[in-house]
Amino acid sequence: MKQRSLRFTVSSITLVASLGVATTANAQAPAAATGDASGAQPVTPARPTPGAAAAQSHPNTQNSVGEEQIREIIVRAQRRDERLQDTPISITAVTSDAFAKLNGRDLSDISRAASNIQFASNQGGSGLGSVSIRGIGQQQAGLLSDPGAAVYVDDVYRPRLSSNTLAFNDIDRVEVLRGPQGTLFGKNSIGGALSVYTPEPMTSLGSRETFEVGSRNLINASAMVNMPITDEVAVRFSGQSVRQDGYMHDLENGERYNNVNYQSVRGALIYRPTESFKLLLRGDYTRQDQNGNGTKVVVASDPSLLTSGGYETRGTAASYNRGTDAGLSATATWDTGSGVIKSISAYRWFSNQFANDTDGTPLSLQAVETNSKETFFSQELQYNVDLIPDKIHLTTGLFYIIENIDYNNFPRLSTFSLDNYSQQTTNSSAAFAQLDVKPIEGLTLSAGLRYSRDVKHTSFQSYFAGTTSALIDADVHGKWSAVTPKFTAQYQFTHDLMVYATISRGFKSGGVNGQPIQTSDFQPFDQEMVTNYEAGVKSELFNRHLRANISIFRMNYDNMQVEITSSGRNVIENAGRSVIQGVEGDFMVSPVRNLTLNSTFSYSDFKYKRLDADAIASGLNYGLTLPFLPKWTVNGGAEYRIPLSSSNSLLVRADYSYRSKLYFDALNSQSISQQGYGLLSARITFKHEDAWSVYAFGSNLTDKYYRVAGTTGNAATIVIPGRPREIGLGANFQF
Repeated sequence: MKQRSLRFTVSSITLVASLGVATTANAQAPAAATGDASGAQPVTPARPTPGAAAAQSHPNTQNSVGEEQIREIIVRAQRRDERLQDTPISITAVTSDAFAKLNGRDLSDISRAASNIQFASNQGGSGLGSVSIRGIGQQQAGLLSDPGAAVYVDDVYRPRLSSNTLAFNDIDRVEVLRGPQGTLFGKNSIGGALSVYTPEPMTSLGSRETFEVGSRNLINASAMVNMPITDEVAVRFSGQSVRQDGYMHDLENGERYNNVNYQSVRGALIYRPTESFKLLLRGDYTRQDQNGNGTKVVVASDPSLLTSGGYETRGTAASYNRGTDAGLSATATWDTGSGVIKSISAYRWFSNQFANDTDGTPLSLQAVETNSKETFFSQELQYNVDLIPDKIHLTTGLFYIIENIDYNNFPRLSTFSLDNYSQQTTNSSAAFAQLDVKPIEGLTLSAGLRYSRDVKHTSFQSYFAGTTSALIDADVHGKWSAVTPKFTAQYQFTHDLMVYATISRGFKSGGVNGQPIQTSDFQPFDQEMVTNYEAGVKSELFNRHLRANISIFRMNYDNMQVEITSSGRNVIENAGRSVIQGVEGDFMVSPVRNLTLNSTFSYSDFKYKRLDADAIASGLNYGLTLPFLPKWTVNGGAEYRIPLSSSNSLLVRADYSYRSKLYFDALNSQSISQQGYGLLSARITFKHEDAWSVYAFGSNLTDKYYRVAGTTGNAATIVIPGRPREIGLGANFQF
């Protein structure tokens, strides 16, 4: 199957490439990106390649009196480049510059810039975790569980989140799409999608180097170089190395946990022989070798096992997180003159070994070791065409995935130990289309449809450690399919004011519980569906000095999958039906020159509408809420630029992020809940033109103690604290 997949990749790229080189079509194209921070320009012949523009924020513009206006942002949320303000989706776009000013280190920091998105850590260590959007995420941390909020990097789906928390030192922007993306996006996702985009190679020589030092011996070094090879070919390389001591201290062995230690490299090559064709090749490799996450015992039958201090643990079992994550992709874009064809081919491989003392006590109560690996191939074909220019637009395509997983898990309990071996193969295919019609000036009506089909084969064998007689030896085949429509109406009153309403449906396939504790835990669960009703307004007022985007939503969540961990059981069950509803907002204002204020917020309300008998027997009741769904999330920031001379300036920025109370499990255990809390960060930058800058930064400046995860087990109830206060200095050079 792997050989056949690879042959298909090469064939599809070769076909599009050969057709693209042969054509000299001269159809009109959307504007290309205007360049990155180094000042380089895209590889562009006489005219930009259609569909090639990278979404970005353009430089500040000025009105007639010289006051700065809010920057325009181009996004690709609907598989084509369009203004953020023209996109009828609840979306937040975080540019690379904005992410850096937040002191953003990895994807978990996106929650401080966008509303209604949470990142869930787990005991595997830094670099392991999952994303939840509007409370919908991944039920289990293992590789056999599918995410409810999809992650994409350069339009390539990333099914396993084990390395998605790692930093991207050379990004263009991150787009957070809230609500089901079940029509246009590569893989069906019911909660939303998080898309990371990296810059394309440029025609001009340029480079950027960044170096940071800080708390707990932080050393963060990164570099990027962009080189033109010919008028048609350019390459871009970047690399990063991050090391930082852990903030959890083990009182038993003196180790430091929750440390950071990884290295990554990324490369891209662009080939643009004509104005109508572009081929973009990308590759990346990340290696991490870190300790696991230290855990703090908050409940235990023996009070002597409780952990004193905020950042102390007493675990004695092995704790590490080692792994590699790598991939290749090829994106070919060809304007035929009667539409744009895009082929996105990708192959990824991943391996990880981690171990952790899951009880956090000096006793040998519970520990785990896991070895896992994954290979993944995806192929997507898109076709975009204006059937009638400025009147009717069609987006259609096909999508295919094959994924192979080996997931070997070795729990070590005080009473017994297990050796668990599981394998899973997933074949996922889809066909999709969306038609956008403009019957009258200002009005756009859209209708989309997607057919998705997932086929999984999962095998599982479990043994008492050191024995050869299987306790569980089972194979499960599952097939799930769904048709997910989307209907949207949007009206553009003016260039700066748009309203929209949409009804969309999302689907996530079923599966098999991948972490059974006992025989009865190894059971399949069914698919789940979400129907989303949403309306919103997007506006830029007062001569583009105020941006205000607000949306309201109601999501009917059917046959929802919920993880139940209690009474010696660890299962995923279809719990019944629920409703998630709320409001989200994004604001930015420039009240006076050189001052910018921004804020995002969300309010979410969750209610179970129907619970199945099995779900009630597992402990669920109608008064509970979803884990990782705070009622309120509020982010706010202020930045002031102080001109010092014609070439020098000082930028002062502060950000505050608040989350109301949230729970870490479906049963809403109070012992591992997190009360509402806020995090304060700041950054002061001295900048010399676009050549170099030096800065001081601080995160969690009030040194707030908070939890990012928690688990209730047989032996003890443990939590994982978040990062304490961090301060540092940095420098950036570019030409």
